[in-house]
Amino acid sequence: MSMTSTELRKPVVAVQRAVQIMRFLGATQHPAGVNEVARALGIVPSTCLHILKTLDHDGLVS
Repeated sequence: MSMTSTELRKPVVAVQRAVQIMRFLGATQHPAGVNEVARALGIVPSTCLHILKTLDHDGLVS
């Protein structure tokens, strides 16, 4: 199956959100909870929680 150049450039939303979360946490001077992160980034809290759990599992956040 061949992908067009448009399909190759289409971002993966979950990856974008994970990057946003890591950038937010890196810029925050205090420990931030799920609701704070979700509110600041406009992400649904349950989605934010799932992404944070995955990042934690992979050792990228704690």
